[in-house]
Amino acid sequence: MQKPISYILLFSVSLLFLPGVYAQQKMEKESRIRPQQVPANAIQFMQSARIDSRIKWFLEEGIEKNSIEAKFKKDKTRYSIEFDTLGNIEDIEIEMRIDDLPAILQDSIEHKLGQDCQRYRPVKVQVQYTGKEAALLAKVQSGTITRDIHTRFEVVVNCRTIKGPELLEYLFSDKGETISVTQIIFKSSSNLEY
Repeated sequence: MQKPISYILLFSVSLLFLPGVYAQQKMEKESRIRPQQVPANAIQFMQSARIDSRIKWFLEEGIEKNSIEAKFKKDKTRYSIEFDTLGNIEDIEIEMRIDDLPAILQDSIEHKLGQDCQRYRPVKVQVQYTGKEAALLAKVQSGTITRDIHTRFEVVVNCRTIKGPELLEYLFSDKGETISVTQIIFKSSSNLEY
């Protein structure tokens, strides 16, 4: 009788170490900050990018780390450039519609969402670019994608599961492979922003 219990325990513990199988949690709290509060490296990057539209700066507070985000529109498209708290660029995210994804990628994503959710509704879809600073700067300036850039897709979805409704953030490779699944929880705030 002892063996089945130990196998169940071993199986349960092993599931904790399988990447991308179970959702981690991500806390999000965004608050506007002034350009004077932004690290110099981030300001310099944005000046080099020569953005013509107004840039809004945000502090994003998370469970494990904080980051600085520059948000703006370029050619009627929403951009978000994320920096660490020292002003080093981490990634560029460009908002898009799920229908704009290549059909094979869209099918792969929808298959995964269908497996995890009884019902789902995409809230936000973004293409995410990571890589060397010079390559990311060229991407913002001219749209050029070099081999020094890694492309991923972030999909935030309202997902109804057996547990109830959840807000989940999926990160997919450019081939549609699931990289991570994170449950988004919101940090309560006494400040309301309008």
